[in-house]
Amino acid sequence: MEKKLQIALRLELVWLLFTLLVFLIVAAPVYLKIPGFPFYPVNFVFVAVFITATRYIFLLSSTFLARKQVLKIFFFFVSIPLVFYLVGEIHGFQTFLDEEGLQSIMPNLSLQEGLQMAGYVRAEFLFFGVGSVIAVVAFAFRMLISVWRLHNRGTV
Repeated sequence: MEKKLQIALRLELVWLLFTLLVFLIVAAPVYLKIPGFPFYPVNFVFVAVFITATRYIFLLSSTFLARKQVLKIFFFFVSIPLVFYLVGEIHGFQTFLDEEGLQSIMPNLSLQEGLQMAGYVRAEFLFFGVGSVIAVVAFAFRMLISVWRLHNRGTV
């Protein structure tokens, strides 16, 4: 049993590194063109939550969480305020776009380059933001189903 846990934790580390790599690839154009982008931390949270929740939805049986009933119930209840936080951050970004616009943080770019970057930033941020909200909602239901299955059927 100890060996399975070690393998599962190593796999978690690999997935964490994969998530970091995806964030670096996605954020690199923004970092290179808009050095003072104020939404980096939130953007990282969106990418991390999206990848992690999606992974747990589909690959739960191969994770350390598969047979941990208490943790699954804990994550179910944590996902409720997490959804509100994520929606609030999307709203904050949308409010920033409406009131100030992305042009306010990239004055050094030409008009064409600024329009392209604004489109990229908006699309990337909203993709991972909305995707993370949907993934967390589905993740919560997946945790409930998994708890029920393990309790009643002995499967994950």
